[in-house]
Amino acid sequence: MSEMKEKLHTGELYLPGDEEIMEEQMAYQDKLCEYNMTKPSETQKRAEMLKEMLGSCGRGVYIEAPFYANFGGHHCHFGDMVYANYHLTCVDDTHIYIGSYTMIGPNVTIATAGHPILPELREDEEGRICQSILAGTAGLAQVQLFCQALLLVTILLLVQEA
Repeated sequence: MSEMKEKLHTGELYLPGDEEIMEEQMAYQDKLCEYNMTKPSETQKRAEMLKEMLGSCGRGVYIEAPFYANFGGHHCHFGDMVYANYHLTCVDDTHIYIGSYTMIGPNVTIATAGHPILPELREDEEGRICQSILAGTAGLAQVQLFCQALLLVTILLLVQEA
């Protein structure tokens, strides 16, 4: 595993254009494309494909197509009886954990990746940072706290620049 690929999961700045990352990502996205081309009546085929595509897939997981994910859902972990409506987007550059009995509405985006806030970190090559997400069951409060903390950091940086 390359050093850059390891950084996907450590919260360090990484370059998404790394050759090894891109090669793996394309293979996962090809599988996701196949999933999105299944017919609504092919429920058994969809269920089997989700078990192959996702990082982990509990019983009774159903994701309406189209489903979008940077790594084809490979870093997504769904508990039991999770339902996701149309157009779920998972920026799954690192792990996303969705607890059992979670229902996700249409057009929801769950993003683990972010771009550096400081311009000097973006000057040479476009880097990203990732933070895992735990949502559903007891995890929703953690997502809200993470978003509040990220907002606070952004405000503090803006105040420092002014």
